[in-house]
Amino acid sequence: MRPTRVASLLFEMAVSRSSRETVRDAVKSALDSARSERRTADHATLRARSIVDESRRIRYGAPPAEFEDDIAELWFPQVDDDEIRRANDALFARLPREYDELLRHYTELERPPTLPDDYDAFLAMSFASKGSLGFFASGPALLDQKVLEVGAQAGEMAKRFAPYAKTWLGVDASVAALKIARLVCPENATFLHPSKHVSLAVHHGSVDTVVGRKMFVHQTLDEARALLGFVEPFLVTGGRVFAEFYFPNSDRPRPHTYPAPHPPADVPGAVFAYSRSNVETLIRNRPLRIIHDDERPSVERRYVILEKTELDY
Repeated sequence: MRPTRVASLLFEMAVSRSSRETVRDAVKSALDSARSERRTADHATLRARSIVDESRRIRYGAPPAEFEDDIAELWFPQVDDDEIRRANDALFARLPREYDELLRHYTELERPPTLPDDYDAFLAMSFASKGSLGFFASGPALLDQKVLEVGAQAGEMAKRFAPYAKTWLGVDASVAALKIARLVCPENATFLHPSKHVSLAVHHGSVDTVVGRKMFVHQTLDEARALLGFVEPFLVTGGRVFAEFYFPNSDRPRPHTYPAPHPPADVPGAVFAYSRSNVETLIRNRPLRIIHDDERPSVERRYVILEKTELDY
């Protein structure tokens, strides 16, 4: 439309009382909407801050200590400088031999037109550039869902599967890996460090699916409880955790293998074997139930799907 015609229409609207009222009402509606959106954002921030404040006083499954001021395991396990440094060092060790894969943009990757419905087929997915992914998930758990990935690293899984999801939230201890992930993954993927408590708490009660490669394989029972306490509040009612545990193969004895209740082992690559009763202990007193449990000694894994039964805050 030509500028003179626009000016003419605006003038006609200005001299018409009904038009002026229409414009006024439209402006008022827009302002009210903006205020409502701002209130919603403010409410989310205040709610997140209150959750963090509560987490400093309450430890899940135990009576509150009178003067306790630690970050509660329920919400945010602590990540100290040494852990961040170790996570960064692990990434830097991979870069010389895997830089081509780690730095490849998601638009350059091959992706199937559809994702397998069955988790067996999902685990078996392979790509020429990467080989078998061994990623425990399923198509329905990712497609148009809000997904939380624990141990997102440099976004290797996110850049392959976030395009199928509604949104993707990746968490990792390595700040260096997260910087790479933000560069190579699609716009619907967000990456946050575990120390970003308020930014993470805003997502509580909104996640449909939690995934993560080797999520509990190297975790003792106590460590797994802390990790599960971190991820469980993110889930909506009916949301699911695709949990991967170590399960021993008696024909292939592995060094540094311990039962799940064992104390932490200060050796590289230590794994902790989980029985069904260990998993039941893990979710005791939590609003979660086991809906799938599959022992796979051939690949030394126990694949478990946990479902959130109710919101608990």
